[in-house]
Amino acid sequence: MAKKVQTFETYVCDVCGKIADGEYNSTTYVNGEVTAEMYCPHDLCRSHMGKWSCLCEDQAFERYDGSPSEDKKQEMLVEFQRLMG
Repeated sequence: MAKKVQTFETYVCDVCGKIADGEYNSTTYVNGEVTAEMYCPHDLCRSHMGKWSCLCEDQAFERYDGSPSEDKKQEMLVEFQRLMG
């Protein structure tokens, strides 16, 4: 009898290591037209995503402009952790 192997990928919070179940999406409309769709470049839990959206929303990236480099993401994550204290 054949065995079936399943692999699961789980994303964890970049700050605390808990399951990254936080979400952030922002859509900007001007005169009825979508002008920007933003997302958080980090994998964060719900708690840290809430804090990020209050402290670091300016770090959001345009959804269709690619994603930041790993170095840039690390730099932004360090800044977020600094702001949280």
